[in-house]
Amino acid sequence: MKPPVLMVVELGANDASLEHGTSSIRYVPVEEYSENLRAIIRITSQAFPSCEYLILSPPAVDNKKWSPADKLNNVTQVYAKKCIQVADELNLPVIDLWNATQGKWNLFRGGLHPNIQGNILFHDLIQAAIAKHYPHLTPNALPQLYPDVPPDAVEEEVSIY
Repeated sequence: MKPPVLMVVELGANDASLEHGTSSIRYVPVEEYSENLRAIIRITSQAFPSCEYLILSPPAVDNKKWSPADKLNNVTQVYAKKCIQVADELNLPVIDLWNATQGKWNLFRGGLHPNIQGNILFHDLIQAAIAKHYPHLTPNALPQLYPDVPPDAVEEEVSIY
């Protein structure tokens, strides 16, 4: 098995649960959260030294739609800022999903989980970050497993099956 070449790490949405809320079992203090994020990167980079990283902050939370009220958008923002700080300290690219989704509540199901439009946004942000920071990992830069299928015809070829 080949080692991973890129690890996308998104951590913090559950950690930002309220300490005394209905999901308090998921709560992780923000400093412990940042240490956990560092540990994930440290341990995996030791196991896979050539692996690249892309860090994603937790997205915003629509407090009007999310029920139970065990997460608050302003608390999640604290975790998002800490995530960005850790990524900056480790010199890793980061996508600020909190700011990218702030106030765009049409991107979520029930106020927290991305819907189709939210997943499309996440995909587009990840794809752009890969192109910017790791151009050697863009689809056109990678070897084709089936060189007889032109990249622009993949969808058509797959739909046959």
